[in-house]
Amino acid sequence: MSELAGVMSRYDLTANLLAQYAKDRPADLTELALIADPRHYTLFANSLGTNKAGVIPLLKAEMAKKPPEGLAVAAMDAALEAYGKRRGYAAAVLLTLGKRSSVWPVVRVPNDGDPTARSYLQERLAAIGQTRRRW
Repeated sequence: MSELAGVMSRYDLTANLLAQYAKDRPADLTELALIADPRHYTLFANSLGTNKAGVIPLLKAEMAKKPPEGLAVAAMDAALEAYGKRRGYAAAVLLTLGKRSSVWPVVRVPNDGDPTARSYLQERLAAIGQTRRRW
């Protein structure tokens, strides 16, 4: 059990260091927002707001990306899952930054019928303590 506590402590320390490193680097902040564990979101949430002008275009670019194509069947499911997760997390950050209209492509029922991004959006908002009333 103490080994697990040590691993978690190092994980938390790493997240804290990354948040400090990225605080004035919009591209790194954006990537951190798309991959970080939700319990570490508070470490860099203020920096996202401070760097809105640089972060928002990067998040919108993430939202505009097309789904992967031409992959082998074995790789396609994982690639589509990762694509949906990044879009959902990008949408969550855009909502927290007040860019609601940018999130509509994830909130509406998609043409392809795949609700993956919407599911990740809802999961991320709940995990970072955002409620529907705030957006």
